[in-house]
Amino acid sequence: MSGPSTLGWILAGGRSTRMGMDKAAAPLGGQPLLAHVIARATAQCERVVVNAGDPAPAWLPDGIACVADATPGHLGPLAGLLTGLRYLEERAPTIDWLATFPVDTPFVPLDVVARLHAARGDAPGIVCVSRGRLHAALGLWAKGLCGELREALTIEGLRRADAWVERSGAARLELSATPLDPCFNINTPADLATAERLLGDH
Repeated sequence: MSGPSTLGWILAGGRSTRMGMDKAAAPLGGQPLLAHVIARATAQCERVVVNAGDPAPAWLPDGIACVADATPGHLGPLAGLLTGLRYLEERAPTIDWLATFPVDTPFVPLDVVARLHAARGDAPGIVCVSRGRLHAALGLWAKGLCGELREALTIEGLRRADAWVERSGAARLELSATPLDPCFNINTPADLATAERLLGDH
């Protein structure tokens, strides 16, 4: 791995209401969905941690820590991001950057972290865009944003991830969606079937 030291943070704390089961354990290509994302994050980050609720996902490999949100109440992906930034401050003092990966996005590029670092310039964060859609949960964030996000989330009540992207001054990285959208995300059984077909095709 090259570039600044980066912790991979897999966001797996959603309720998976449209999926009808825990997304992390959903089978794709003979493996749990979480396994695909862990493999891609591990290939490009110093180490990887899963951010999920309590209990931890049913499938979790040895050596991968699982950390629940630091703020109660299922406050969404920003709570997961804040938990990751706090984790850097408290448990990974030598790492300055957090790369976030949604658990339902199994096709993220194996070089996305390096590309995010290269494209961010002086911005304190950067997120991916594909097919004109902002993917705020697939991004890169500086440890120093922890205090600002904590205030926005816990005091001001900010909940929308796209609003945080604007507020923080995060940059954007446009990802090509040809031949496969790297930000394709799985929310329903139909999406899972599509992902199975895409996995076979590519």
